[in-house]
Amino acid sequence: PRLGESGSTSITGLVTSSIATFDSARAARYDQDIAPAIPGYGVLHLLTATLCAELLAEAGRGAPDARVLLAGAGTGAELSALASAGPGWRFVAADPSAEMLAHLRTRVASLRLGERVVVHEGAVSAL
Repeated sequence: PRLGESGSTSITGLVTSSIATFDSARAARYDQDIAPAIPGYGVLHLLTATLCAELLAEAGRGAPDARVLLAGAGTGAELSALASAGPGWRFVAADPSAEMLAHLRTRVASLRLGERVVVHEGAVSAL
């Protein structure tokens, strides 16, 4: 396939398909590989968290029971920023890759967010 088509690989080696295949080794190095491929990757998580907090506050939904869907949650890199922005928020982390979700579960445990995160292996449409 050509660059940009399903299953194609960009010059950084990251699959551009919306449904990528991640073996254990690729999932393990994903966080290290994605950061240089997307300048400001970590800052994007902070920006997203801040924007979510502002939008929920404007809508009157900044309450502790807000639920946030992480579609294509991968390794859960954004969870730290989101959990800090909304200390009472609960998350549904959905991803079709068991290997990526294994890393997400490790992150959830290290951040002590187990009570706030429900992990769904599969497509968002199956929720």
